[in-house]
Amino acid sequence: MGDKKYDDEALQRVADLVAEQIISQFKTALESIDQIRLQVARIPAIHDDITELKNDMKAVKQAIKETNQDLRELDERVTELETAAYHA
Repeated sequence: MGDKKYDDEALQRVADLVAEQIISQFKTALESIDQIRLQVARIPAIHDDITELKNDMKAVKQAIKETNQDLRELDERVTELETAAYHA
């Protein structure tokens, strides 16, 4: 068996090293949690943006639908005029 004082000092150094590692891991975990908190805080704004985009897309879809209908009607009218002009 070794010197008691030497064993106590070695044990203390190991304990200090383990404590430093645990503290470092806790700091890393806290930094990660803080980053997650910041990201979670942004969720309501992102949700609002997505809702606005969805509403805008509904308006765009409706405008396209109406434009397509107008184009079909215009095509029909042009075809009728061309047919009438051809037979006149």
